[in-house]
Amino acid sequence: MNVRLVGLALMVGSAAALAAQSSEPAFEVVSIKRNLGSFPVGPEARQGGSFVATFASLETIVRFVYDLPSYRVVGGAEWVRRDRFDIEARAGRDASADDIKRMVLAMLKDRFQLVVRRETREGPIYALVMARSDKRPGPNLRPSAADCAAPGRGETMEDRRTPNGGVSTQRTCAPMSVLVSSLSNALQAPVEDKTTLTGLWDSDLSYTGERRRNVSAEAAARDPNDAPALLTAVQEQLGLRLESARGPIDVLVIESAAQPTEN
Repeated sequence: MNVRLVGLALMVGSAAALAAQSSEPAFEVVSIKRNLGSFPVGPEARQGGSFVATFASLETIVRFVYDLPSYRVVGGAEWVRRDRFDIEARAGRDASADDIKRMVLAMLKDRFQLVVRRETREGPIYALVMARSDKRPGPNLRPSAADCAAPGRGETMEDRRTPNGGVSTQRTCAPMSVLVSSLSNALQAPVEDKTTLTGLWDSDLSYTGERRRNVSAEAAARDPNDAPALLTAVQEQLGLRLESARGPIDVLVIESAAQPTEN
């Protein structure tokens, strides 16, 4: 290949690279302000290619972008979880939810100097199994009797705090994956469904206290102040059992980030 052809090939390659960079979605306008106290809203993608987050921490926005629970986002300075921000961003055009997340990630890299990496760490994991020898669910876990496909019906959920500091959760017309996700959030650890239960279910679960991260089921059972009530409630009310172990957990590590300049 002569020098002219080599030069032409390099120019074409450079143009393709620049075109690929320019095709990356980005917001046209971004406003970031520190929030010292407000009711949280979002983060959420909205129609018209906009993104809004109110009283949100950087960790919360990172979790939104990567669709991860809190226990799978680690690292970072204290302010990453402490400081709160109001963010409004507009793309100036319609954009899919995935494109908006890509634009939010680009904004985080630009305005927060965010650097992350993925790695696997060992931590507590749980298996959800049937607790009874006859494999029957408990009194508060029932196959959905309603017509879940009827207009106005379908999957619903309600989580609320009780006056005594407990937690009450209700699920209607929900697959087991929804219950598993709820338990995973409560335990701050992965939960694997090994019940073999299929179909849609109604469930009511009430328990007290908070479980600390990285506390085994055995340790919790020995200490009533460490909220083993969740494990007991799952067994007594749902007829299920949470078996604890340790295993690999994929996490996103916040390597570094910087406070943004407000505008």
